[in-house]
Amino acid sequence: MYKISSLLRIGLIYSFLFCLAPSVFADGLVVDQNGQVGVGTDSPDSILHVSGTADQYSNSQIHIDGESHNAPGILRITGGGNGYIESAVVSSSKNAYRGAGLYIENQADSYESTWFMGNAYGPAQHFQIGYTDDKMAESGEGMSAASPSNSKMVINHEGKVGIGTTEPLSALHVDGSVITGSGRGSTTHNVLNYFTNQETTHHVHIKTPFNPNIRSQMFHLKVRGYAYRAQQIIDLTFAGYAYFATKTLRYPVTLDPSGALNPVAYKGSDGYIYLRFTPANTYYITLAVDSMYVGNGKILKAGDITEVILSSSAEL
Repeated sequence: MYKISSLLRIGLIYSFLFCLAPSVFADGLVVDQNGQVGVGTDSPDSILHVSGTADQYSNSQIHIDGESHNAPGILRITGGGNGYIESAVVSSSKNAYRGAGLYIENQADSYESTWFMGNAYGPAQHFQIGYTDDKMAESGEGMSAASPSNSKMVINHEGKVGIGTTEPLSALHVDGSVITGSGRGSTTHNVLNYFTNQETTHHVHIKTPFNPNIRSQMFHLKVRGYAYRAQQIIDLTFAGYAYFATKTLRYPVTLDPSGALNPVAYKGSDGYIYLRFTPANTYYITLAVDSMYVGNGKILKAGDITEVILSSSAEL
C-alpha cells in the first residue's frame, strides 16, 4: 500500500504516462493526502472533484457511454441505510426509443418504487414525470420502461401540459378533478363524472359522503349535464347541513332554473345524504358534479362521490 504524504499526480510528459509526487507536468489526476481525487484540478475540495471546460456536444467533464444503441449509459448515486435512494441519468443519443431521464428510486426491505422525469421513449418525445412500482433504473431499458400509463404529467413538443393525460389538447389539460383554493369557498371541479345510456323514466339518485349519523357537515354541490332523449339541460344546486346532534338533514336548499327536474336532497335509509332529480328520460345522460367547501364542510376530491343510482323509488 502506498501512503500519500503530499500529492500523488498522474499525467503525461510527452507521450509517456508517469505517476510521481513532484509537480513537473500538467496534472491529469491528483490524489491528495486526504484521499480526495482531483481531475483537472490539483486542489480537490471533495471526494471527487472534476474541473474543466465543457460544451453542449463535443466535450464534457464526465462522459458515460453505453455499450450499444440498446444499452444506456447510467450514472448511479446510492445512499446507505436499510433502504437506499438511487438516481440514474440515462443517455439515449443512439436510440430515440430509449429516452433520457432522471430516476429517483427507493428500495426498502420489501418495497420498491421509482419516480422518473425526462424525455420519454418513442417518436412523440414528450417530457414526462411519473411513478412506477418497477425498478426501471436497473432494467437497462432507459425511459422506454417509463410507460405512458405511469405518467403523472407530460409536456409535449408544443408546450402543452397534460396532468392525468399523455395527450394534452390545450395549454393545460387536466384529466381528473381540479381543486381551486384551500379554504372555505374552495371549489372542486369534476368530483364525479357520469354517463348512462339506459333508457328509463326513473329518478336519478347521487349518494354523497355526508352522513349526519357520523358527523356534522355542511355541503354545496352543483350537478351539471345534458339529458339527450329528454332534451333537458341539467344545471342544479344542492345545499344543506348534515347535522349530527339530531342526526338529520337540516335546511336543505335546491335550485333548478329549468323548473322541470324536481331536485330534492334527503337522508337515505343508510344514513347518507342523497341528491335526487327526475329527468323525463335517462337515455344518454351525462353528468358532472362540482363541490364548494362551505361552513363546517370539507373539500371533496375525485372518488368521494362514486354512486349514481337509477331507481323508480323516490328515496333509497
